[in-house]
Amino acid sequence: MSVPTVTLSNEVTIPAIGFGTWQLNTTNIKASLSAAIEAGYRLIDTSRSFGNEEMIGEAISELIQKKKIKREDLFITTKLPIYAHRNEITDNVIDLSLKALGTPYIDQYLIELPCAVQGDISGSLMDKNGIPIPDLAPQTETWKVLEDAYKSGKVKSIGLANFNEWQIQALYTTADVKPQILEVECHILLQQPELLAFCKKNNITVMASAPLGSPQRSSSDWKTNWPEGNVLGHPVVLDMAGKHRKTAAQICLRALHQLGAIPLPSSTNKSHIKENIDIFGFKLSSQEMEQVKAANANIRLFVYDL
Repeated sequence: MSVPTVTLSNEVTIPAIGFGTWQLNTTNIKASLSAAIEAGYRLIDTSRSFGNEEMIGEAISELIQKKKIKREDLFITTKLPIYAHRNEITDNVIDLSLKALGTPYIDQYLIELPCAVQGDISGSLMDKNGIPIPDLAPQTETWKVLEDAYKSGKVKSIGLANFNEWQIQALYTTADVKPQILEVECHILLQQPELLAFCKKNNITVMASAPLGSPQRSSSDWKTNWPEGNVLGHPVVLDMAGKHRKTAAQICLRALHQLGAIPLPSSTNKSHIKENIDIFGFKLSSQEMEQVKAANANIRLFVYDL
């Protein structure tokens, strides 16, 4: 499967679709990554907070040893967890990710959330009630550490995740290197047109997390009140799937591609993994894209209750 690429503001190229790894664990991660690489995925998205960097590193190492893939053909994204925003530990956590992933460099490194809690390299610090302690570490200082990692070659591109327009603009006041990427929740029910327009104006590439609405989100270890919303069952999606003889997932992913975002679907099902990347052989018409845009309901399916 040939996948087109997108060029970031620093001229680094990134695949136009990626493979998300949230909720992948020891029971399924090696088989899922192997299936993803076989299907044609080259962009792998993870985070220190997912707890699976070591597993991903092992899986990639095995695939490289088996000559299934070369490191230079991969684009690995990981993220700074909320407990590591203090600049005295940020660089150490970046090094931990490098070691865990078994790679001399990370293709893309993001600040995962605009909020922070107190912690050290091992994780969050809790108060006497077991609740994370807020940290007011300035984002501008955290960003400077990412800039240093970028300038040293540890990471090839830097960006943000789950930031809004105002929070991005706040970084701009002192940033030497502007964010090259923004990863945010983006799907049929939450298309974020204003944020996408802002990013386009400022030459920030958008990656769409939960592009299918993360239908298995309620079964995760993340205990929160999950909002209702069925992306794959939306009538507009199902109607187009029938007309194009595609799956509902393929329609959702193709729509995001045409909206200008890089979707990051995830699955442990080999057939779904293969189907999800097969979105570049058809196109939604301008009329169909207007229907897609009309389906936007500003429904956020991920709520960060910190």
